[in-house]
Amino acid sequence: MFKKTITGIAFIISAVMLVMAFTACNNNGDNSNNGNDVVGDSELVAKWYTTQALAQTNGDDWALDIKAGGVIVFPAGGSVSGQRTYTVEDGRIMVFQGNEEIGAADYTITATTLTFGISKWGVFASMTMLYKTGDQDDPGFPWSPPQDPSRQYVGNPIVTSIYSADPSAHVWPTHPDRIFLYPSQDIAPPNGCDLMDRYHVFSSDNMFNWVNHGEIVRRMDLHEKYPSIWGNSMYEGAYFMWAPDAAYSTSAPGKGPYFFYFPVALGGTGNVGPGESWGENWHLGVAWSDRPEGGFLNNEIVKLTYKDDTPIKGGGRYIDPSIFYDEDTDTHYLVVGGSQEMRIARLNKNMVSLDEDFHVFTSAQIPRFHEGPWMFARTNDAGVKLYYLMHASHSPTPGTGGHLAYAISTEGPYGPWTYKDSILGAVTGDTNHGSIVEFKGQWYLFYHTNVRSGGNLATGGTGGVNELRSTSVDQLFFNRDGTIRQVLPTSYGVPAIGPPSSEAALNAEFGAGNWTMELPYAEYLQYIEDFKNSFKIENTTGYTHNADYMVQGLTVLTVGNLHGGYVYDYPSFNVVPQDVLDAAGVVVYQATHSAAQSALQNFHNSGAYAEFRNISGGTGGEALLEVYFGSDRPGSTRLEVNDVEVEYMEYVDFNATGGWETYTGKTLLRINLESGDNNTIRFSRVVMNITGIKIYFKN
Repeated sequence: MFKKTITGIAFIISAVMLVMAFTACNNNGDNSNNGNDVVGDSELVAKWYTTQALAQTNGDDWALDIKAGGVIVFPAGGSVSGQRTYTVEDGRIMVFQGNEEIGAADYTITATTLTFGISKWGVFASMTMLYKTGDQDDPGFPWSPPQDPSRQYVGNPIVTSIYSADPSAHVWPTHPDRIFLYPSQDIAPPNGCDLMDRYHVFSSDNMFNWVNHGEIVRRMDLHEKYPSIWGNSMYEGAYFMWAPDAAYSTSAPGKGPYFFYFPVALGGTGNVGPGESWGENWHLGVAWSDRPEGGFLNNEIVKLTYKDDTPIKGGGRYIDPSIFYDEDTDTHYLVVGGSQEMRIARLNKNMVSLDEDFHVFTSAQIPRFHEGPWMFARTNDAGVKLYYLMHASHSPTPGTGGHLAYAISTEGPYGPWTYKDSILGAVTGDTNHGSIVEFKGQWYLFYHTNVRSGGNLATGGTGGVNELRSTSVDQLFFNRDGTIRQVLPTSYGVPAIGPPSSEAALNAEFGAGNWTMELPYAEYLQYIEDFKNSFKIENTTGYTHNADYMVQGLTVLTVGNLHGGYVYDYPSFNVVPQDVLDAAGVVVYQATHSAAQSALQNFHNSGAYAEFRNISGGTGGEALLEVYFGSDRPGSTRLEVNDVEVEYMEYVDFNATGGWETYTGKTLLRINLESGDNNTIRFSRVVMNITGIKIYFKN
């Protein structure tokens, strides 16, 4: 009996079906001059369907028992008919006619059914085999190569030190053996899409070991280092630094050769005019460095401008900058897109201004375009240069998440564009964003998911703790005509394509102490589990109840000056009254106090927080904080004790209670208090309603 163990293969589970895809037969990979084309005379693809749903539990592997050999009966009437023998070698199912493996180019699509057993559960399933030949090289369903047990896989997601989204991948001519990744960052705890900041750079020389080169720029750098360009910001309730990109050019005098482009929605005094909001105040920033992995703060960071040096500024149509370089014309293009419109314009050689007005494309010209453009070029097997535009696209079925789709032009970056298909189906409930790049002869699709934060398609658009995103990657393949095969997102990711990264080599290239190595996802999960256990408290054993600070029955006072200076409401800059619940000294800003519900609510408002003051710490030291709450989804909060942020909050479980006003939730946290009665506990970026807290002192 041949046993193949499959660990972590991406699969689609419904109430009655588990689907897996395999490929085999006659693909020796040496007929392609572009990489990732389907080559050879034929291809065998298969879908396996189980007769009932199977749930993986307790970390068990899937174990499929397939007979080492047997007979397949092909249906009559096809060009392949009658009985054919098959065998299994290294997990590859091969079909034979006599002693020769079937692979003739004139075979047409045929099908058969083979029954096999899954020994662990005793569930039997049937396999539908499709044998495709000739020009029909697309299996017609999302597909990724199965995991090869002889190779190493880092697993998806590949970035585990931060929550990263909108990955922009590049292989620079100065570093052909290293791929660089420039994503955005979701800050935890989340506050919808308006809490993104602190760009990082990652790289790999083997698609297995991912190096974190650290932070390269954050929003406050713009205001603190370059106030004459970016203004002074008094508004810190939101950070709008969305999807970035990078470029390489040696043609800009005194700049570069590495350029970093990012969108930023400005807010605060001097940055937003009367009647404006951040949604109409997007600018595009440009930083540059002599290194691809850092040094961008060593030079001026400017605003990208039109031909007349006026900064590019506008609404959501000016987000998601992407730089396309056309090697044939030695030209860089700026591509931006949002709100169902795409814009493209040629960049000047200085890389910080446009050389022409934007060419505008609506969704009528690029069907299903939403945002997140990514452009690249490639020559198909017939020698035709094709221009590709990948973009975020809402699913054809409303409410089922966002896709990555693409269009093709044979004429150039200005189109016309012909919509083709989805590249990646919905992997989050909201939009997606990614990049496509070739590295060491293999093409890859980078994208993001919310799996690491516990999300799924049903959580889309909630902006909650389970919508934090992380970068993943899978292999990408082209058909002979240049169209792209749909990618099946996998949990195992891509195989390593080189030896393990050398610490000595990394130190020599980037400097000791200037980089850290990302944990493979499986190791990250174990690390987090151990970390959570280090502060997790199940009950109050060993602690004595000290005091309650509940919202019920508190009187509301209103004042306007609590911090030695006025608090401003953005963008009107008027003094904002704050509720003070006098019995406990609870300061509530931008949230609301519901006397009827005896709860603090509406923390979704920008800058909202609740600060419990005059908390007794006894003689000081370790204490327990018990939070009482209600929420219709997994909750989260930023927690500060005496103005010091508690760093582990993104890993604390605030389980959904079934409704915002179902106040049955309570969670215990270990904190440290100072002696006396002047401790403060502040909740901000809260995704739940809070009815109060209790304090317990350690015995």
